[in-house]
This record gives sequence, C-alpha cells and structure tokens, in this order.
Amino acid sequence: MSEITIPPAALEAGVRTLCHEQRLFWHGLTTAAQDIIRAEARAAFLAILEAWPEMRISWLASNDGAIVLPLPTEARAALEERT
Repeated sequence: MSEITIPPAALEAGVRTLCHEQRLFWHGLTTAAQDIIRAEARAAFLAILEAWPEMRISWLASNDGAIVLPLPTEARAALEERT
C-alpha cells in the first residue's frame, strides 16, 4: 500500500473533518500538532484502504495510480444497466 498517494486536498479534507469531530480548532493548533494529526489521518486512511474488500490499485496509461473501490450493490447495478 505504500505506493498509494493520497491527494493533498483529500488528506486535508479528512484532517479538517477529524479535527471538527474531535472539537479541535485547526488554526489554534501548533504546526507540530497539525503535522501529527496529518500523519495519524494518513495512516488511518491507508489502513482503511488496505482492509477494504475488493479494493485494488489500477495503473493508468499515464502511470498515475488510481484506486478502484468496489461499488455498493445498487450503484453497481445502475452502472451495469447503462453499459
């Protein structure tokens, strides 16, 4: 899983949500505290992806990695109807 790159905007959104849920004021934290929360959030996100059933990494022609997550049954059925 170490080859997965979490886009900075996605990580930042998760970090801000994590702070909000923990009732922390992001701008009131020291840079060191923000770095710790970012590292913890990144580790949690990667653990979630590793444990996600049927998740795989697909390499596109441009060599950018794409994470492919399984669709819920309803979404998968709707997608199959369109194709």
